[in-house]
Amino acid sequence: MGRYLAGMFGFLDVPLWNGQAIYYLLGYGIIFIIAMYFSTPLFKKLLDRVQGSTKKSVLAFASLGYVLVFLACVAYLVNSTYNPFLYFRF
Repeated sequence: MGRYLAGMFGFLDVPLWNGQAIYYLLGYGIIFIIAMYFSTPLFKKLLDRVQGSTKKSVLAFASLGYVLVFLACVAYLVNSTYNPFLYFRF
């Protein structure tokens, strides 16, 4: 088990970072940052403030934020689902 943990953190001859890890980090970094924000109590405080507010500017800003998060998720889903036609060689 010690060798396994050492390999996970780059202490054996296994590199900690490689090209594939950097590719995924750059490609999904925005999603990681959004997920980290949503997993903190700051999001709950912001949500309580928006739901308790009757100001149109706050509600418009929150709606714009929800739309942007939705569009980012749809863009990542569309980008990662490349399926070529199965019978293109026949």
